[in-house]
Amino acid sequence: MSMPDAVHFRGMKQILSELEPDTDVNSIIELKERTHMLCARFLGGAWKTVPVEQLRMNRVRFGTRDGIYMKILIYFL
Repeated sequence: MSMPDAVHFRGMKQILSELEPDTDVNSIIELKERTHMLCARFLGGAWKTVPVEQLRMNRVRFGTRDGIYMKILIYFL
């Protein structure tokens, strides 16, 4: 079942925008599954063989004059 990229990215944007500031990103199964799919698809290599259970994400918050931004670092064990 393949979906257009725009649907996946829109879904990720919606998931991230609904996160509470103190939510552990690893506790959101849908976020982990979509992140895993995107890494496997666009980065390839080892990302295609890593089980979603081994995927770990950390929030990195930083600010600028224009506001506060969030990135999520993704790695696997």
